[in-house]
Amino acid sequence: MTFYLGVVALVSILTSNLVSSDDPYLPCQSWIAFLYDDSNALSNPHFKIQMNFISSVIESINYPDRIFIQGGVTEVAAWNSHQTIPQMQAQINSIEQTAIRYTLQKQLANLVTDLPTAESTNWPIGALIFIPDTSDAALRNADRFIPQLTGVQITFVFLSYYDATKLTNFSKNFITWMDISSSYPQPHNWNSSYYNAYGCNKVVTQSPSSTTSTAYVPITQPSTLQSTSTIASSTSSTQGSTITSSIGTTTPTSTTPNTSTSTSTILPTPSSELPSTSTISFTESSTPLSTSTSTSTSTLLTTSTSTLTVVPTTTSTNSSQPSVYPRTADIVFILDDSNCDANPDIQSQKNTISSLLSNYTFSDDGVRVANPRSIGSAGYSYFFLTDLSAFTDTYLINCHHIRDTTFTIDKALRKSMSFAYKYTRTTAEALIFVVFTINNGTSEQFGDPGYALNAALEYRNKCMNPGNVEIIQINPGFGNVNPELGNYFFKYDDPDLFNKFTNAIFSTQNYDKNSIPKSDCIDGI
Repeated sequence: MTFYLGVVALVSILTSNLVSSDDPYLPCQSWIAFLYDDSNALSNPHFKIQMNFISSVIESINYPDRIFIQGGVTEVAAWNSHQTIPQMQAQINSIEQTAIRYTLQKQLANLVTDLPTAESTNWPIGALIFIPDTSDAALRNADRFIPQLTGVQITFVFLSYYDATKLTNFSKNFITWMDISSSYPQPHNWNSSYYNAYGCNKVVTQSPSSTTSTAYVPITQPSTLQSTSTIASSTSSTQGSTITSSIGTTTPTSTTPNTSTSTSTILPTPSSELPSTSTISFTESSTPLSTSTSTSTSTLLTTSTSTLTVVPTTTSTNSSQPSVYPRTADIVFILDDSNCDANPDIQSQKNTISSLLSNYTFSDDGVRVANPRSIGSAGYSYFFLTDLSAFTDTYLINCHHIRDTTFTIDKALRKSMSFAYKYTRTTAEALIFVVFTINNGTSEQFGDPGYALNAALEYRNKCMNPGNVEIIQINPGFGNVNPELGNYFFKYDDPDLFNKFTNAIFSTQNYDKNSIPKSDCIDGI
């Protein structure tokens, strides 16, 4: 009986993943993004109706790797997630509404982070953004992502009363669903709007260039892989202009062109007499990160019923390479040492810093780092460093320094910002704070339900946002924390942390010191 159920489950998975490569893309060949509202703006019943709607409409989309479903904080699927539609629907049904205020910026940051995947083809990109609030607070800093979204057709789905004039710099495509309810489980004009919202007005429906059936099933690969070649790409620009990038983990040390070709052949163990063959090729151009010419071949054995040959070709040519990577920036770290009894939390923060910055250009013309004040320790000294090894070995404040039992995240933020205001270079393109938080109170005071973090939010909005000071928040442990402090929120064990972190560095607007209200925000140093 157990074996029979296992076979039935496997057949079910294969059936739900199987897409005949002769089938046309439905409704068209485009990348499709659903950015739902997971904030506290909607009532919970309305939140569920929104999610049920998305769960319903994705049933009409085949080739699910081209579906992106994320909120401001929670996530269902990135592009190329290799999930089936039923798997996505199961995740959608399990998503819980958060208690965080709505900001358009969080939704756009998630979209921009995954854009390089969609931009690897010439397909149109359609993004539906479910928006419950068009107040100034809800839209603050969202416009910083406009330069990265020029190739995306955005459609706003309004879930409450709105001011569309505030969003015309992003898009003039709007769908209204202000009467969201069980009586109206989808927008009134959805049937006449979805084709355009999916980006289909820019493409003619066509079949993929293949003659075989492709099953989107995770393959367990035996250890017969002979070699692997990884190519990353980066696009940068000079100070004062907007920069967009798709970042990999290869150190950018080359100034010469790079050409790499890799061929992978998958040889399944046949279970039928109907083998088929398919060849897929693509070309991608990027700024070279190293001088190399490599060819790799890998053979994998699976239990599939087809032979699949994939021949990707990646070519990049550029005669010049920026001498500073990723850009000229001052980065201020605030460690959370409020829980010194848990040494792994402290070590995790140090390891994360070393990992994230190991490929960066440290110099007076490149990246500088400082840790003027952590959450629980008294200040060490005030200066920026260009030596990563010295910074991580000696100059990161930790539990060995004098304790300050009254210091909290809001005070650490103000003290560190006062330092940065005085010592950040006038030539620095960007000023970035990286704040580690291990609990909502982020203090040594027991019973703090988050007052310190709320005070930090007020300081950020009043004193840092006007100067385009970026905050990247990282959770260095397993606990759940409020992710609202940072314009970006990452987990320390995210396998794509380097890419996301570096994209955030690239996306940061130029630092504007003169816009910071000094008298209210800056203490003497």
